[in-house]
Amino acid sequence: MKEPKKSLGWLYRKNIIAVMVPLIVYIGIMTYLWLNYPVLQRVNPRSVTSLTEIDQLYDEHNYHVRMQLNALEYTGYNYYENDKLIGAYYYGFLEDKSVFVLCKTKNGETPKQLENYTIRAKVLGKNTSLEYIVNQMILESDFSYEDVEPIVYDKLLSEVDFPFWYQLSVQAAVFVPYGIAILLVVCSLVWLRYPWKSPFGIQLGSIGEAGYVYQEINNQCRTEVLFQTKNYMVTKEYLIISSLIRTDVIRIDYIQFLSRHIMKKKLFFFFTKPVYRLTMSNPEKLFYEHDFQDAAQADEIMEILIKLCPNIDNKTIMDWQTKEIDNQDKEEE
Repeated sequence: MKEPKKSLGWLYRKNIIAVMVPLIVYIGIMTYLWLNYPVLQRVNPRSVTSLTEIDQLYDEHNYHVRMQLNALEYTGYNYYENDKLIGAYYYGFLEDKSVFVLCKTKNGETPKQLENYTIRAKVLGKNTSLEYIVNQMILESDFSYEDVEPIVYDKLLSEVDFPFWYQLSVQAAVFVPYGIAILLVVCSLVWLRYPWKSPFGIQLGSIGEAGYVYQEINNQCRTEVLFQTKNYMVTKEYLIISSLIRTDVIRIDYIQFLSRHIMKKKLFFFFTKPVYRLTMSNPEKLFYEHDFQDAAQADEIMEILIKLCPNIDNKTIMDWQTKEIDNQDKEEE
């Protein structure tokens, strides 16, 4: 059955769509998971304004919050890791409760007061450090534990324990591929309109101005096709080899040397099969290899190339031989 006529534009658009469809599926799956399984909410801080909201999130196992506290007072107690000052304990009042916060220190400084301080913190439940600080502050005051306990919020907000880098890495792992996929889909829509500007058409720039070369090949595909199958096309001046996700264009008069070989191609683990490789090269302009599944098809394309470009050095061309396979077998042994 004769193949219907195809243009370079048709082949490029087929490649673009073949790449775009999986991207659209990926975007759809990620959007569905994002909306229905909000994993990021476990990591990203939730904006809160009240202790009730913090308690509700804590009960839902969401431990990361973001909130603004009008005024914080330094307790005089610090937090160290490996003898290095990391944070300092502060307290402020919210909803008639004394809220304790472990803030990160900057340059080892512990200001006595922090005004309008916005904190991204991990909510810690029963905490021995909090209990110790409260008890020490009670000992230094005239109040009893029974007087203070009801007004002390029972959770510690720790800026030190907030997983900033983990949050950033999770966001990057989710949003960077998602953003790239959206960008590629948008670009693909543009490339469908201007196929020669797509990554598949970059190779046309090595032949000439991409837009003109693209138009020239399209014209030849309509009027001067000498050989055509499902994946291969030869026009008056070009060899076009296409698969689902790739299309290669070779200008025939660039070919200076042409040779053919039988090679072994690995399929799965130790399973192999022979392929028929045509190698086209030019020290200054071209090096291209393609593996054919059918020796007769490779022969037919090769004969057409020689007729179209008599200057091709075909001295290395001979009947298909198994020398290459024999050499590969020896190397593997």
